[in-house]
Amino acid sequence: MSLRRAAIKASITGGFGPAVAAAGAQMEAALTGSVRAGAVSLRDALRSQMASNLAGKAAGMSKVIVAQVWPGAGKASMAPAGMVYIREPKMRPIIAAHEAGATIRSPVGWWLAIPLPTAGHFGGSKRITPAQWEQRTGGRLQMVYQSRRRAYLVADARVDTRGRAQTRKGRHAGQVQGTVVPIFVLVPAARLPRRLDWRSPAEAEVRALPGRIQASLTKGG
Repeated sequence: MSLRRAAIKASITGGFGPAVAAAGAQMEAALTGSVRAGAVSLRDALRSQMASNLAGKAAGMSKVIVAQVWPGAGKASMAPAGMVYIREPKMRPIIAAHEAGATIRSPVGWWLAIPLPTAGHFGGSKRITPAQWEQRTGGRLQMVYQSRRRAYLVADARVDTRGRAQTRKGRHAGQVQGTVVPIFVLVPAARLPRRLDWRSPAEAEVRALPGRIQASLTKGG
């Protein structure tokens, strides 16, 4: 009886071992390749959303979204894993706010000051504050109350041909006559709309994974 078992064991080892090993390697390659393709596809979809739906500096930072797959390049596994994440920690709360939507309030008072086009542009990615505007232009802002939901900060200024307010200490070239010019609008809060949807493409990639694996196995066979 023991000799028969030994013969059967030897037959299976010699006859099916290479085939089983080849099938296992094919499955590892299909799984790992499919996970890698899904991670890259999701990364590209999220980068495209940022570039299309966000404005300014945030739109140009889509490369902060990266994909990583385990095991690394040139290796395969029966249990591969992929992760798509935001590489820059400082961008994470900004992107999260655009994905969920957020209510923005002033950190120093009841009113939130939103610069109007007449406030001009002084460089940098952040909006200018009333204090910065006064410092840079030499003008003085005064509050004009309209309602509990809206007020204005205005200045005694002129508006140039570019639509920017110029005070007496500012530039005078190309100005047209003006008097009281609204520079900032004041509101209790501003609602940041939801501009990103990352859950839907992530769920779509999960649903597509079995098909990717099947297609890879079929192609490999």
